[in-house]
Amino acid sequence: MTSPFDPISFGAIEAPNRIMMAPLTRGRATRSHVPTPLMAEYCASRPESSFRPATRQLVPAIRRAFKGALILNSDYHLDDASQALYLGEADAITSGRPFLANPDLPARFAKRAALNPPNTETFYTPGPTGYTDYPALVQAAAVAMTVS
Repeated sequence: MTSPFDPISFGAIEAPNRIMMAPLTRGRATRSHVPTPLMAEYCASRPESSFRPATRQLVPAIRRAFKGALILNSDYHLDDASQALYLGEADAITSGRPFLANPDLPARFAKRAALNPPNTETFYTPGPTGYTDYPALVQAAAVAMTVS
């Protein structure tokens, strides 16, 4: 049985688990890779994916047709990611928004810890805000201990 926490190799790439961060698009960025206001507006308008359950029904057919490493994305939570891996529908699962808000997403999944909610107003904005300022699980636990 394949688990989200099993290691995987893609050619020379060795991943410690099967939960990975999706590439962040810079399709609407300047030549120096700074997101434009249009890109920020677009991403903020989509706090949830438009990936629908009906689309997910296509996954088994894609798996039958494609024999290479299949990495799925879009609104997978731990339980449905685990099921997709267990059923062999995917070799790995990527995540974008949850990884932005939870830099330690695989560790949080492994402990079934609460997730930081993403702040869509900071998506694709210049600077570190919204990319590096979310608390890691260890930081969040330390804050909770000092408050109690």
